[in-house]
Amino acid sequence: MTQNDQVQQQGDELFEAFVEEVKQVLEHLYDFAYLQQHPLARYYDHDGDLSAKTAGRQLRYELIKAVESLKPQSELHFRSPDARLYNILHLYYIENLNVQMAAAELGLSERQAYRDLRRGQESVAAVLWNNRLPPTTPQNDFSLESEVARLKLNVSTVDIDDIFRKAQRAVENLARQQSITIGVDPAPQAMKLSTDAVLAHQVLVNLLSTTIQQANAGTLRVSFNMDSNTVALTIQYPAKDEIDTASAFSGVTKLAQVLHWEITHTDMADQACRVSLRMTSEIVTLLVIDDNEGWIELLRRFMEGYDCLIISASADQDFVQQAVELRPTLIILDVMMPERDGWELLQRLRMQPITARIPIIVCTVIDDAQLAYSLGASGFVSKPANREKILQALEEFNII
Repeated sequence: MTQNDQVQQQGDELFEAFVEEVKQVLEHLYDFAYLQQHPLARYYDHDGDLSAKTAGRQLRYELIKAVESLKPQSELHFRSPDARLYNILHLYYIENLNVQMAAAELGLSERQAYRDLRRGQESVAAVLWNNRLPPTTPQNDFSLESEVARLKLNVSTVDIDDIFRKAQRAVENLARQQSITIGVDPAPQAMKLSTDAVLAHQVLVNLLSTTIQQANAGTLRVSFNMDSNTVALTIQYPAKDEIDTASAFSGVTKLAQVLHWEITHTDMADQACRVSLRMTSEIVTLLVIDDNEGWIELLRRFMEGYDCLIISASADQDFVQQAVELRPTLIILDVMMPERDGWELLQRLRMQPITARIPIIVCTVIDDAQLAYSLGASGFVSKPANREKILQALEEFNII
């Protein structure tokens, strides 16, 4: 055997071992604890701290991305030979169907399904093998723009008055040092909005801090106004001389824009100024009620580049109550979930006044669109669903 043959044999053996590792992690696609400790996760452990669980999540993301890269470019028939590898992987690993069910869906014998699954595993391994080196570490960028771009929102129904009070306590010492008193007019009514509580608090803290630093000694007068799904906060204060307000409020304005909130500043008579914050629940939110985390991750990839937020319903809470509290723009519902009757859930959502008019797209492997529509579904998409089908369904409701 020549040296080149030996090198080739060693390379083949390494790749075969790699295929087996890929098969292992695919089989545990939803087990973060397993993924986190698997040797392949170390390719994505750039901070050297596997306890942070980011490497396991990144490994799962790369696995799903590798599966999706095998999707044929053209729209082929579901049972087309050229689409089989992608579909068997999607059904077995993403949709969690067993081999027998996947074979039936594709019109294959069980033996052929196993063969295609093995070929699919090798194909996924090949994609990862070609990209197996960790990405080069980018130069550190600590600008506000880069930090804002990395933010991931966690939307829920929050009490704006409660968040404001916490923000007010955070700036008490600063106000005292500047000889400023913060006077707050009572809110006319309960102020509930769907937004990210942590970022909302950050915006209010920064807005108060910036205003205090732009104000002369005296009183900041704060008032609120509620209109539909919008809360308007107004702060009137005595301004210092020659202040560049546009520059001073630029940072908090960028933070507010992430929440689709708007900050305006007005100069008034006698050197008084007014800054207004318009807070709204205008973020487009898609509530996904589905037990398949891989599918939810795939939906997030589908929606990359679109100005909307994918929220996964928590399995340990009542789904209807979550929908009532969140009031999402649209709900994507799977009707085939363990210990959950999706058809009954659909009816409950339609009987609840707050969720009765929210568009609901049933997305499931059970191909029964007529039943879904009869129970109140607004749209229907059968799984496995590709990006084009999902986007087309969302376009019908002006979501994108």
